[in-house]
Amino acid sequence: MDLRLLGPHIPPHSAAVAHARGMPLAQEQQQTEVVVVGSVAAAVVPALLTRLRALCVGGERELSSWDRTLQSTLPLPVDPLERGLRECRLHTDLHQRTNVLRVEAPLLGGVSHLAKARAQPCVQAHNVTHVPVGASAEEFMGSLRFAETHEVLRRGQSFRHGSVLVSVYQICTRLSAKDEWVVLDEHGLWLVEAVALGEQLEPLVKEIDKWADTFEAINVCLLS
Repeated sequence: MDLRLLGPHIPPHSAAVAHARGMPLAQEQQQTEVVVVGSVAAAVVPALLTRLRALCVGGERELSSWDRTLQSTLPLPVDPLERGLRECRLHTDLHQRTNVLRVEAPLLGGVSHLAKARAQPCVQAHNVTHVPVGASAEEFMGSLRFAETHEVLRRGQSFRHGSVLVSVYQICTRLSAKDEWVVLDEHGLWLVEAVALGEQLEPLVKEIDKWADTFEAINVCLLS
């Protein structure tokens, strides 16, 4: 993990941090992410999964991921250049037992000039950094004065199609770590998303635009 992402949260006396500051940034982990998200009624999910299995032969796996949003509890410095990291997400793949720290930043200029014109724009893009971390990442972030603000569990199926990951899932929440996860939407709506990661924005947008068309054709309501 490149601890320079944390900016002023890093204790200056830490030998490990001093070593990390001497390392180059892991450029391969900093990418552009383009995504389209929609919702679909539970009754439509079986047909949607059948369609995706036909499009993504051999690329299906069960989805079970736990996301925790962490926010800094340190006072906000007046100087924007001294603020460092204020929010991040700790993503855990419960099947592969891997943990990734995700830092997201807005993409300047957006994608409206590249995406297909629609009544409601639905293609979004961000700059993201994914840093593989160990099982003790939450405790480490806590020592840097980050606190969990909310958590969600995503359950469903995911499909790999080239560079795009398509997921069909429900969001689950719980009141505390002692409670069982329960589905958030009582009406049975499922979320559908297509995500592409890479370095070049234009081809990513074109690829996700195609998936937006595919979603619309199978009665997925695209979200803006």
